[in-house]
Amino acid sequence: MFKLILHHTYEILGEAFDLSGYGNHGFRTSVPFQPNGMSANSGTLTFSGGPSRVQVIDKPVWGELAALKIEALVFLDNLGQRRNLVEGDSSFAFFIHPDGVLWGTYLGLAGTSTTPAWVGANSDVATSPDGIKRTVPLNKWTKLTYLHDGIATIRLYIDGQLVAINSTLRSGIRPVGGTGVHIGHWPGDDRYTFSGRIDEVKIWKYDPDVPDREFFCRLQDARQIDCWGRLFKQLADLLADREQGQRYGAFFACLWRAQTDFLRAIRSKGEEVIQELEKRGLAYIEIWCSDDLGGQAMQNYLTDWLKWVESVAPGALANYQKEIQGCIQEFKMEKVMITLGKEIAQCDPSFAALIQGMANQVGGGQLPPPQIQVTSVTPTQLTAGTAGTLTIKGANFTAATSVELQGVPGKLVTTLVSASELRATVPASVQAGQYPIHISDPAAGDNSAFTLTVVQASPSSLIDAIIKAILALIKSIFGRRS
Repeated sequence: MFKLILHHTYEILGEAFDLSGYGNHGFRTSVPFQPNGMSANSGTLTFSGGPSRVQVIDKPVWGELAALKIEALVFLDNLGQRRNLVEGDSSFAFFIHPDGVLWGTYLGLAGTSTTPAWVGANSDVATSPDGIKRTVPLNKWTKLTYLHDGIATIRLYIDGQLVAINSTLRSGIRPVGGTGVHIGHWPGDDRYTFSGRIDEVKIWKYDPDVPDREFFCRLQDARQIDCWGRLFKQLADLLADREQGQRYGAFFACLWRAQTDFLRAIRSKGEEVIQELEKRGLAYIEIWCSDDLGGQAMQNYLTDWLKWVESVAPGALANYQKEIQGCIQEFKMEKVMITLGKEIAQCDPSFAALIQGMANQVGGGQLPPPQIQVTSVTPTQLTAGTAGTLTIKGANFTAATSVELQGVPGKLVTTLVSASELRATVPASVQAGQYPIHISDPAAGDNSAFTLTVVQASPSSLIDAIIKAILALIKSIFGRRS
């Protein structure tokens, strides 16, 4: 998931050479070198407050970080104020509070907020995993770790022990701003400079190539390789097409949001669930790479995985299915998906067997299908003796969805406009009264939350209308003219 993009050891005369291969060398200011750090000849830099810093200039690699991991080996010798460890301009911050509490934040979304703010976790009671406050020790070499998973969670560690966790995050790490990354110093000025020694700093970011490497770890024959190569080329051509590119790009963005929401629903359940999810992910990759996608091992894995997901995050998979279906319907991809499925089934039977196995597991009673939802019914009132049409809006309607008025024999004639809109004709024979509207689907449940009121037509109102029309006619013939 991660790739190393910065590694400073300060071993060679304290120079901030980057060993990661990404060229993120640092520029030193007021940080004397000492040869002995955490171990003999490991090299360390001394930060004495004020202008002491190592600054790494902004580069494209600091864009689209998403997930981020930081490790710093430090020797803290004084508190009294905030002590910065590593901070990316307008992006992320890793620091020690004046009371010794470890903080990790980022500029993004958390909880129900819709406005980006500096949010995260700290090792005080509120976001401690066990409610115990922990602090960074003074005058002791310590490894401090910051970990943002890019989806839902920030975790902080002191010497490998989890000391803080916040699983309410709703966005990844944004790109670093123009002043770059600052080690032991605040991007703004000298007020939060570190006091002590720093032996080593490592920073990792999300590696978008991991899914590709894992996908192609299978032992594929020439036909399968050609199949996927052709499909990926078609996808690239579609995304590059002026007319189709925007539609397909928005469709894949919709799928990505659905996947992120699904993972967030699981990963937000805490450290134990996160560790178990990662363990199960490794087990899946092992079976995937063996190319036994339709075999018993994969079927057993899917059965167990579905049960586990439902136990830790009830409804998450059903919601995921619903979101995916919503993406397909919103961008009118039904025919495209059917065509794609047929092509894959012909050229990569193993993958097709995996998809079929998943469908069997989910459709075989493991999880309920998405339930119908009704958000509005209009109009809410009709006049007796006059036929009318109800417009019903919601989600997960199908051709089998029916509409009835409680107390009125038979079902109403319905028209399925889309999965989110249904229309039902109310005959003129329905008498005045109040009728609960019963909307049901054999596979997706029912809903009776709305009521239709049918009012009696008033004879007097008709007579009044005739009288007014006659008076208007008389006035037009005999009335005063200017």
